Amino acid sequence: MSEVDYSQFYYRRESEKEIKTPPPEKRKPKRSKRPLLVFFVLILLFGIVLFAADVFTDGYLLTSVKDALSKNDYEFYFVVTQVSGREMAHAKSLLVRQGGGSGYIMTGKEGYYVVYSVYFERSEAETVASKNTGTFVYAQGFSSDEREFYNTLSVCMETVMTSSDALEKGTASESEFYGTVNEAKNSLISVKEKALKENLSVEVNLAEYFIAGINNLQTGKETRLSLLSDVRYLISGVASSACMANE
Repeated sequence: MSEVDYSQFYYRRESEKEIKTPPPEKRKPKRSKRPLLVFFVLILLFGIVLFAADVFTDGYLLTSVKDALSKNDYEFYFVVTQVSGREMAHAKSLLVRQGGGSGYIMTGKEGYYVVYSVYFERSEAETVASKNTGTFVYAQGFSSDEREFYNTLSVCMETVMTSSDALEKGTASESEFYGTVNEAKNSLISVKEKALKENLSVEVNLAEYFIAGINNLQTGKETRLSLLSDVRYLISGVASSACMANE
């Protein structure tokens, strides 16, 4: 029996809404134009202050503001167990993979972490961690202004994971799973070609890593459990590599 419990059941009950008779309409008093004038004056003053501050900081302030507005944040939540040494990490990795988990090994300040799986929502990761003794959620993230690439990469990762979960639960067939995976690969090929033209070597390497992993999934596996393990290993590796590359 697998030591990894990946079952996730969410039942959300919506409270019944009480039907109320709407109150009779009241005439709205005419709004004064003064608040609008005050708003524009405040915006103007803010612009003047920002410009003056930027002059004294030699353009640094506006550049920082621009970067903050243009960058997207990406965060991944790894369900991991911590081990003290390399040999123990490899031994634990084999056990996790046999149970259908990722088994991907990450290194950190506290030692080695063996990944069970990776999620895009903290709540999902915490649910899985609570079902597996000795595991906890390890969050990693980064910011990037390459929105199109990383948005596409994130969507593809989540799509492949969702499809593999459906395969595990029996709500999707293997042909449906591979069809979804192919669509994700085609999307990655598209953004990879654009990254090549723009000389974005980090993004190109990430795309090639993911595409090669998807091709490996399509070679056929002895068991469905090993296929699911390989999917989780691939997603863990791509997520970890993306975070490390953008440190």
